Amino acid sequence: MIAVLRLLKVQDIAVQLEQTLEAEVTAADKQSAQNLKDARRPRMNFHELGVPSGSVLLFKDGQSQAVVVSDKKVELQGAVCSLTAATRKLMGLPDDYPLQPSPHWSFNGQSLKALYEAVHDGGE
Repeated sequence: MIAVLRLLKVQDIAVQLEQTLEAEVTAADKQSAQNLKDARRPRMNFHELGVPSGSVLLFKDGQSQAVVVSDKKVELQGAVCSLTAATRKLMGLPDDYPLQPSPHWSFNGQSLKALYEAVHDGGE
């Protein structure tokens, strides 16, 4: 019974803290957070970048290759995965390691990062 009461009291404090924090957030802070959310660019889509399925991507080591199998997936060493997972595998990194894969790959001699930037920054 005491444990239940303690648990309820902690939840009440958590609710009060959340309400206090929410009240202290200014309209400018909320607008800034919304602007940041709106500014996020879309995930890389190979087809939007002009890289069709069946295309071969070359890893920065000049030897490893991945084949594009869909708009957001590649095949590396017989396994279908994201380009991020493929990059982690080739670099020997853990599965949860944060990584931007596009600088490590090229298509027809041009880096995927450059292709992405051309598509998503071209109109700005």
